[in-house]
Amino acid sequence: RKSKILAKVRAGQPARLAMMGYFIPAFVAYAAKLGFDGIWLDMEHHNFDDREVQALLAFFHLYDIDCLVRPPTREKARLYRYLEDGATGLIIPHVNDAATARDLVQSIKFPPVGDRGIHGRGLDANFGLDSKEVLVENALRETFVVVQIETPQTLEQAEQMAAIPGLDGLYVGPADLGLR
Repeated sequence: RKSKILAKVRAGQPARLAMMGYFIPAFVAYAAKLGFDGIWLDMEHHNFDDREVQALLAFFHLYDIDCLVRPPTREKARLYRYLEDGATGLIIPHVNDAATARDLVQSIKFPPVGDRGIHGRGLDANFGLDSKEVLVENALRETFVVVQIETPQTLEQAEQMAAIPGLDGLYVGPADLGLR
């Protein structure tokens, strides 16, 4: 599916996002009906098990709304598994330097941009009905990775981070940056 968030960004328009911290599948339907482009699934500060995430991601596809996952980990296979399960994008918290951001792009993006492994049987590949070539092409065009800037030291590296090929966005985390 085509990312509503990326379509808005590419058109120079703001995207409307809601935040979700609890397993409430109906929230996805309501947000889509109200015209939101996506929902930020906050797994950094809220607990979701893997099956809940998979079920929610199916709802996101059913209601044609983007899911931006903020994961509780930076483990490579877990990160791209969210994309295999149908997430449109990842927003990675506490990325403190350009080297870490570069490593994340390598973990999350398919070649030639990164070094993500391919499964080809997840929701992102229509459960194996799409070819691997179509999966890679769609993933490189319609999924995204954003890193959070949450410290003054990281803010100093924002320009370096913005220049990393395959890094689609920077998000200033106002609460944590304000705390520091």
